[in-house]
Amino acid sequence: MQRLLKIAGKWLLLLIGAVAVVYVCEDLLLRYRQNHGGRNRVFDNVTMYPAAAVKGGKEEFYFDQPQVVECVRALFPHFGDAPCWYARRHTIELLSLIPEAWPRTDTHRVQDARSSKVDVIWIWGWSERYTGHLGAKMPWTRAIVSRLSSGAAITNAT
Repeated sequence: MQRLLKIAGKWLLLLIGAVAVVYVCEDLLLRYRQNHGGRNRVFDNVTMYPAAAVKGGKEEFYFDQPQVVECVRALFPHFGDAPCWYARRHTIELLSLIPEAWPRTDTHRVQDARSSKVDVIWIWGWSERYTGHLGAKMPWTRAIVSRLSSGAAITNAT
């Protein structure tokens, strides 16, 4: 078993080394082509179409707003551009309205509650618009306003 792991490890190192050599050689070749033949020998343009997620798990495509993206004629990405073989197969770019890199934590909720004067104004305007009464006259609004101004976290009571 250990002999098999040694052989697999050697093959893995050989494969990683071969990929690294191919990447470096391709990078040197692209730099040579760019210096001696111009950008047209190295780069190409691909038309991308934006799409956005909508209700119900569906996507809406915006074919009236095409974007031209530069790609590199290579096997691997170079110069900050995707390879053309990859870019031509992925011409739809899904736009995200809510960044997933910003996780919501309890500290964010407390900070949002402390600086929520806009929410208080929104609740007041909403209650006036849909009930015909001013927000200060409604008992539930007074409780929310006092909680929001005290900095307490808002939690769902389910």
